[in-house]
Amino acid sequence: MKINASNLAGALIVLFLAGCGQPSTPQTSAAPAKKEELNLLKTRMNDAFAALEMYSVDNDYKYPPNLDKLRPKYLDEIPLDPVSRQPIVYQKTETGFLLGGSGDYSSLEAEKGFPKMNQDGFFVIKEADFPKAPDLETESAE
Repeated sequence: MKINASNLAGALIVLFLAGCGQPSTPQTSAAPAKKEELNLLKTRMNDAFAALEMYSVDNDYKYPPNLDKLRPKYLDEIPLDPVSRQPIVYQKTETGFLLGGSGDYSSLEAEKGFPKMNQDGFFVIKEADFPKAPDLETESAE
């Protein structure tokens, strides 16, 4: 079929009319996080936690620079945050590591940047929920 001006004009009109029923503003708000998604995130962080521990045992008790180093021996794939559908966040620290969600869990009272799991396996939605290290000066004075 040859394309001529009348065929092209007709096709453009059909495309224009087909789009007229569409909303003019894109949807930008995501649905609030659900408890099931938080539980799934915790499960996925536990999987990454176990893989990090196995890696550590095999590598002189050192953690990897990133989660990609865990594939394919310790993880088949990098776990995704069920809300954002992005990889969970991994941060190596002086004392170990932190895993974090990349989705918005504020509807479940999580602070910005949370939930997180530390190298001790504590899963929290607020900074204040992490256990505090004992004050060594106070303990040694007793």
